[in-house]
Amino acid sequence: MTQIIKDLFISRYAVAMKNLTVALVLTVIFLGPAFGAVSRLALLPESTLSLKGDSTLHPYTSTATVVQVEGEFTPAGTLAQAVASGQMMKFEVTIPVKGLKSGESGLDKRLYKALNSDRFPDIHFSLSKYAVVPSPSAIKADGVLSIAGKEKPVELNAALSFSGNRMEIQGNYKLLMTDYGIKPPTLMLGAIKVGAPVTIYFDLFLTTKEEVQ
Repeated sequence: MTQIIKDLFISRYAVAMKNLTVALVLTVIFLGPAFGAVSRLALLPESTLSLKGDSTLHPYTSTATVVQVEGEFTPAGTLAQAVASGQMMKFEVTIPVKGLKSGESGLDKRLYKALNSDRFPDIHFSLSKYAVVPSPSAIKADGVLSIAGKEKPVELNAALSFSGNRMEIQGNYKLLMTDYGIKPPTLMLGAIKVGAPVTIYFDLFLTTKEEVQ
């Protein structure tokens, strides 16, 4: 009698586990995409980013010919709705130093050397947190800016606008080269000196990767 009860228990347990396994499989198949879903951002080609400064000779502009953006967010309606509701999980910008071009090769080479580009080839920004200000539409972003291997916390304030599933972030950020341990470059045996203050201007156009595929 004991063996019969034991066998019956084992049989019912096996059936229950089988049903549970089937239920879990169906849950993954039908509901899985809703859990942990992530959308990614794509940078559009009309985006611009540049560094502007001054020297004892004339002002200069170094334009980034390459800008890389990695952005991830949890889908929540439109892109505007997702960003406004705080769903942006990752936003990183990478600027290869040797992609900065001023139109003056001498200045470019001095700048690459000052930024120690062989050892630290990229300028990098990583978002820590952000808040959207609805009227007028703007974004306040806290993050970490890395230049020449030195990281510093920064706060960026930028205009934010949307058109359909397209986002524009436009603003600027002022810094001192010396804050990042960078000695401002000189030219002509020191006759021309580049000032320590630099302003980063950015106008980034982004959409979802689904939109550009």
